[in-house]
Amino acid sequence: MRLTATIVTAFLAMRPLFFVVSQKPTRQLPSFSRQCFSNRFISSSRICGARKNHYQTLDVPPSADKKALKAQFYKLSMRYHPDKNPGDEEASAKFIEINEAYSTLNDDFKRREYDRTMEVLDSKASPFTHNRTGPRRTVRPYESRDHIKPDDWILYRRPQRSSRPIYDFGKHEQEHYGRAAEKREHTRQARLFKTLYFRKLQEAERMESRMMYVCALVGFGVFFLFQSGLIQLIFLDDDGLDEDLAEIYRISKAMGRNREKD
Repeated sequence: MRLTATIVTAFLAMRPLFFVVSQKPTRQLPSFSRQCFSNRFISSSRICGARKNHYQTLDVPPSADKKALKAQFYKLSMRYHPDKNPGDEEASAKFIEINEAYSTLNDDFKRREYDRTMEVLDSKASPFTHNRTGPRRTVRPYESRDHIKPDDWILYRRPQRSSRPIYDFGKHEQEHYGRAAEKREHTRQARLFKTLYFRKLQEAERMESRMMYVCALVGFGVFFLFQSGLIQLIFLDDDGLDEDLAEIYRISKAMGRNREKD
């Protein structure tokens, strides 16, 4: 009994080993490897799809100018226009892609953003890229915000970016309130002229009052000097006056004699 129990115990202990050896090796990748592979494939497919929605959608090279973009846009729009392909959903979807691609590539600012985004995505998806040192420029991924309907005609144009302000207040006021603005300007000029006139008039009045004060002082001084001379003549010494009068009399008498002799 002990021998039988020992054999049964040994068989049960060796059973997992026989089960593992009997299994065939599988070629499936580990779960984390499959996940990495699928993520990489999806990223690459997204990049390719994003590029097709722009340059490959219009069938132009990345170096194409606006003239080539416009010509290709007209050509493809006329081909896939919903009016020429009624009931064709693929043509309508293609027409939307063509309009979206042209509206993106025809704008210089959005085209630069799109090209930089594609370069960054390509560098991230490529297995041969190396880590670069130095400062990196953050690029915002491109996102199309324009939803173009199939009913839109091919002459649809997106508003171009401009440095000019959207609302010109001066022009609006001149167009709608020009006369009122001119009237206010005329009133302001008249008020300014009136202020300057009264200011000059006040200065002239102050100058006139000063001149009158100076003239009064000069007249009072002359009058005072004249009065001083008269008073001095009145109160002269009588003896001195008599001598002067006698001297004047003698001189006049001598002059009369000389005339008689002649």
